[in-house]
Amino acid sequence: MRSLATELWPHGQIREIACCVCQSRWNEMLLSAMLRDDRRHLGSICPRCLHRSPVEAAVWLMEFSRSLTGAIGWIAVALKENPYEPRLSLEFEESRARAATETAQRFERVPPLLRLRFPDVTERIEGTLWSLQTVARGTAELFDEVGSHPRVAADRSVSDRLADLREAVAGEIRRIEEILRVADRLCRQDRWSVCLAEVISAERRMVARQFARRLCEASLRTIVDDRYRRFLQPGSPSAERIEVVQPDRTRSWPLRHSTSPLGSACAR
Repeated sequence: MRSLATELWPHGQIREIACCVCQSRWNEMLLSAMLRDDRRHLGSICPRCLHRSPVEAAVWLMEFSRSLTGAIGWIAVALKENPYEPRLSLEFEESRARAATETAQRFERVPPLLRLRFPDVTERIEGTLWSLQTVARGTAELFDEVGSHPRVAADRSVSDRLADLREAVAGEIRRIEEILRVADRLCRQDRWSVCLAEVISAERRMVARQFARRLCEASLRTIVDDRYRRFLQPGSPSAERIEVVQPDRTRSWPLRHSTSPLGSACAR
């Protein structure tokens, strides 16, 4: 199994993205740190996740998958209690939207050493996938049972609503499976192929070229370096350890365009 790659992807824009790992909003300037496999871009990575290890990113994705699986379990309970409730689809969306917040709270309670223990992480990812498959089977059986009820089958509006909800749940299960596959690959890597310092250095060069002759070094630090430090929380160990590397003039990163399937799976 080949490792996932992290690469610099210039896009020439100032834009807000949702990190494909932790869902945090981050304002990119001119380029992305992009996670990709052999075939496609999976999404942008925020500085906080890039500063962590790939194993910690894998733990985050695993915990996020657990939160999303919990949302599916919750909607199954609500469906069994009252299949006629017209707000079921909306409540499902709301429970998915809460998943990132719940994950962040749970992640902070995971001891740092446990985040980095590779065998434990792989076993927990496998356990999370097993739980998802169990929930998926139970939910499919519940939809069959509720849909075959004479009163539900006779009400076209209810049966159509349930069909739409079933399709949404099935799509969510497929996305969670993909998130767990990415987590499984990340937990087998000891480092990112592009580090945070390289991203900062590349952005500094691009900003300097974009505003040639109009930026002094102090302004460049304010626009680039301080923005990263603020995102990583001022005064924290993460912020203090950022070091900008010297430009590597032998490297270039051509502009490319691609879809971001993991981003669509994770971003809420």
